[in-house]
Amino acid sequence: MKTLPIIQIAIADDHPIVRDSIADFINLLGGFNVYILADNGQDLLEKIDRAAYQPHICIIDINMPVMDGYETMLQLKKKYPLIHGLALSLHTDEYPILKMLKNGASGYLPKTCNRHTLTKALVDVYTTGFYFSDIVLEKFPKISATNIEEYAQNLFTRQQIQLLSLCCSDLNYAQIGREMQLGQRTVENKVQQLFEKLNIHSRIGLAMYAQHIGVGSFYGKSRCFYP
Repeated sequence: MKTLPIIQIAIADDHPIVRDSIADFINLLGGFNVYILADNGQDLLEKIDRAAYQPHICIIDINMPVMDGYETMLQLKKKYPLIHGLALSLHTDEYPILKMLKNGASGYLPKTCNRHTLTKALVDVYTTGFYFSDIVLEKFPKISATNIEEYAQNLFTRQQIQLLSLCCSDLNYAQIGREMQLGQRTVENKVQQLFEKLNIHSRIGLAMYAQHIGVGSFYGKSRCFYP
């Protein structure tokens, strides 16, 4: 059997106890060396800039201050296209999975995964460039590295993401309509469509969902999942 070289790992997670525990766990596996620990995406990119050598894989959480996982993954692939990004998050909804994959992640794992799964993900990402976990295959059974965009196009439109984000604000529907250049009745109809799509029954529920998937902070910003 061919022996793999030492796989160099970086981890970005804003919870030190989680970050350090993951690092200790990976280092005990053998064949891996976690040598960069970062509090957020910006910290990660700065530490890679200063490092003597680049990591093979960056494990990236989604909910982080300063620069979240979505933006981190995007910037990582722009600046260091040869570094693989592996999302490791508590989120198991369709949106965060697809957004991280669309932004360049080579794989997506829930933080509830076991030792075997994490090891396989790291090895597969290093050797083949991709790893689709059970949670990804369960939600997107025909997904592949070439059709992520096709799946993503059917999830949320730019307008729906903007509306979800605005539902987290204290604006009423008339004010949201002015922000989106839509009539109040149109906004109400689109909110109803989101209720049905997500099986949610109140604006508070939409706001909680938006915060959960990481779009609640988009209000007043131009960032969005879809171009």
